[in-house]
Parts: sequence; C-alpha cells; structure tokens
Amino acid sequence: PAHSAASMPEAFEVAVSPEPFVNMDPQQANRTRNRGILKKLAAGAVGLGALALVSLALAQSAPSIRTTQAAQYWPWDDHTDCSTDQRTSGCSTCYTNNTCTCAPGRKAAGAQCAPADGPVLMEFYMYRAQSEEQYEVDNNNAGTLAGVMWYIHNEVVRISCPRHYNITRLRRLKVQMHTTPEMYKPRHGQFGPFVAMDLGKCTVPNCDQIWSDYGYVVGCQKQADKHYGDRVYWYSLPGACPEEHFADKTDECKKAHPGGKCPTNSTPTGERDCTWQVEEAGEISLDELEGISSYEDFCQQGHREFVVESDRGEGMSFWDGMLDDSRNEQRLQKARSLFASKYPEMPDLPEPICDW
Repeated sequence: PAHSAASMPEAFEVAVSPEPFVNMDPQQANRTRNRGILKKLAAGAVGLGALALVSLALAQSAPSIRTTQAAQYWPWDDHTDCSTDQRTSGCSTCYTNNTCTCAPGRKAAGAQCAPADGPVLMEFYMYRAQSEEQYEVDNNNAGTLAGVMWYIHNEVVRISCPRHYNITRLRRLKVQMHTTPEMYKPRHGQFGPFVAMDLGKCTVPNCDQIWSDYGYVVGCQKQADKHYGDRVYWYSLPGACPEEHFADKTDECKKAHPGGKCPTNSTPTGERDCTWQVEEAGEISLDELEGISSYEDFCQQGHREFVVESDRGEGMSFWDGMLDDSRNEQRLQKARSLFASKYPEMPDLPEPICDW
C-alpha cells in the first residue's frame, strides 16, 4: 500500500529540481521525475527492500511520495492554509497556486470565491444534538458541526447527570437544498431568514409572511460567539403546517401549507414547496466523543462533564476551557475524526456560507 507523506521516513524525502520538466507534458514529466527519484535512491544505497517499497508506491500512488519541489509540479500536494479573506469569501480548500475550491453556493473568482449567479443546488451536512428519541427533522432547527458543538458545550454538558434534555448523541444529516427565485432575487443569497422552531411550530412573529413572500425556504443564522470558529450557524427546515405544534398538525393544514421538504427520493428544484431534502448520514454518541464507556457509571462516581464556575470538568477534561479556541478546534476535530472513521464511505462535504 502507498504511504502517506506524514508516515514516510525522512530517508524517502527526495529533492527534485523542477527545471528539466518545465517544457514537458505532465505525463512525460511525471515518468521522468519518477525515474530520477529511483536513481537517486539507488545511488544513495537506500537498500533493496526500501527501493522496492518506493517503487511500488510510485507505481500505485505517485501522489503519496513527498518531495521538496514546488507544489505546481506536484498538483496532488499543493494544499495550503486559506487566508482570512479567502475563507470569508467562501474558499473551502486552498492551493499554493493562489486558487481555491469554493463552498456550495459560491463560484471561483481569482484567488477567492464570489456568490453564485443565481439559486443553485447545494449539498452539505447539518447536525442535531439529540436524545435517543427518533423523529423527523421537518419543522426543526439544526446547525453546523461547530454550531451544535457550541450548543452542547453551552447548554447541555453544563447540566450533568442527567444531561440537559437527555441529549446523548450527535446526529448528522446530508441535506440538499435549493432556494427559490423569490428568495434569491432581493439579496442574491442562497439562504432565507432563520426561524426558531418549538415542537414543530415556527415561533417568530412573521413566519407566515416569509412563506407567503418567498416560499418555504431553508433559513440560516450566524452566531456572534466565534470561539468555535466562524461557521457557528443555526438552520431552520420548514416542513408541512409549520404554524402548529406537532400534536396539532391536521391533514387539512398540511395540505394547505405543504412546507419545503421535497417528495421522497426527489431533488430540490427551488419551487416554493420543494426547497430541501434530507437523508441520514450517521451519528456519534457523546460518550464516545468524550472518551467514556458508560455515562451512568460516570455519574454514579460523582463526576461532572463541565462546571461553568471552574471552567473544567470533574473526572473529565474533554470540555475544559470553554473560551479556548485551540481546545475548541481540537474538540471539533475529534468529532470529525469519529464520523470519518465510523462512516468512511460518506464524503467530506464543505460547508456553505450563511449569507443571511
């Protein structure tokens, strides 16, 4: 198997001069470069076993060999950190040739991104902090990973044994959405206004006016607290009969006010009653996120996940430092890694910019 750059021994880090390859086509350049690497390794008496390993890696996955050459000659190894301006513009992945891959709802604009020219289909993940109870996401609120982790830190684990609302897991949803032309036209944005949902009912005063003017659009809201990064967002997903609580939704109300969820197995079109679709995309438990085997045992031992007054846990350190940006990023990375390891077949989807 090919070795990643991070796992390659230093003996395999080979300097390659770019000049001989400038006027070659890419395939010829790669073949010439690979022969040069093997010659350098052989000349350096790396050893037959190591040489065979490198030969296999070159044959199967040349991108995994690390070199000190400029990234423009090795396009698979040209990632770099996005600047603040690039990230703000919607760049999700940045490259050393001063370009980037744009988030959903954005288009390339030189070294940065710009809003798309019209309503576009977007696919990305939303998350919910949830108890063991299972229910539809229609007429509910969700968030980015950072948004939901912020919520758990501020509202859930500070009330331990039991946790607030008996939250036990982090649920991931793969969402497709397409805003309506009526929503895009006045602001040139992909999202509508966020509305709070309480037991399936929109609880802000102007819900009916939003649906009437723009259709049942997916809403977003940026949160002011940046300690979990700049993508701490809430989302709203209007479903059928959003003006009533779950228990009070009648068939007549659902027919008259169909909401924005598209029919099963269909793709959002941007029509007023077909702005979003969703499918399950896995979950992780708070126990595995925190690294404990049993929450019940944890509580019986008198521990607490997080104490606001001391800014740390008792019998646990996972949530220590609520305002520590570095620790918060580590917590986010732990959640990302758990999802990636549990669901390796699921793609890594960039997050859109909340443009409301």
